[in-house]
Amino acid sequence: MKKLILSLPLLCCVFFIFTAKAQDTPGKPQNYISISAGLSAPMASFKQADYGATGGGANNKAGFAKKGVMYDFEGGFYVHKNWGFAVSLTYQDQGRLNTDDVTNLSNGYRVDGSAYTSTVTASKRYSSFNLMVGPQYNFNLGSKFIVDARVVAGGIKSFSSPNIVVVLDNYEGTQTSTFTQYSSKAFAFAYGGSVALTWKISDGVGIVLRENVIDSPTGISIKNDAHSGRYVDHQPISVYQTSLGLRFAL
Repeated sequence: MKKLILSLPLLCCVFFIFTAKAQDTPGKPQNYISISAGLSAPMASFKQADYGATGGGANNKAGFAKKGVMYDFEGGFYVHKNWGFAVSLTYQDQGRLNTDDVTNLSNGYRVDGSAYTSTVTASKRYSSFNLMVGPQYNFNLGSKFIVDARVVAGGIKSFSSPNIVVVLDNYEGTQTSTFTQYSSKAFAFAYGGSVALTWKISDGVGIVLRENVIDSPTGISIKNDAHSGRYVDHQPISVYQTSLGLRFAL
C-alpha cells in the first residue's frame, strides 16, 4: 500500500500525459541520448529498518536501505510519429547498515536465539545497476519543452548487498551459534515507469529532469545460513529516483 501511495504522483503524471491535449511533435521526434545523476530513494519494505517481532514474527523483507546517489545513461529512438522505445542503464547506491540498524538486529537475534549476548557485524552496501527497455511516447509543450513518458521492464544486477554476521553467546561467554547473511551478486526481474521534462537550450542539446519508479517484487536472491530468528533469502527492491542531466539529439 505504501508503495502504491508513493507511486501515485508519477502515475498521475503518466495519466495526464496520455490524456492531455498536448501539441504533437511535428514529424518524427529526434532520437537522443542522455546522461544524468540524482537521488535514489528506497520505498516500501526495501527502506524498512526493523527486525520485526521476536518469537516468529521477524520482518524478513526489511532491507535497511538508505537514500543514495544514482547515475543514468539512456537513449530514445522513435519509429512511428510520437512513438518509439527507450533503453536505460542506471547505477544506484543504497547505502549500508548504520549503528542503529546493527543494534536492532543484534537485539532481535539475541531474543530469538535465546542467547545471553549477541554480536552483529555488517559490511558492504547495496550497489546495483538496472538495464530497462520499453515503449516511449513523446510530445512538445510549446517550442522549448519536450515531455517523454514510458513504461519499462528489464532486470536489476546486484554488485553487492550488506553482508551480516551474527554471533550468539551464552551467559558463560561461550559461543553457541554463528551464521551469516551473505552479500548478493544476483540478478532479478524488474519493471517500472518514467516521466521526463526536457528544456531545449539549443537545437541539439537540452536539460532533462526525470522521475523514475523501479520495482523488483521478488528481489535478489541471498544466501543465508541463519537457523533462528530473521531469515532473508530474497530482498525485494523498490526505488524512486529523481535525476537531472543533459540530453543530446542524434
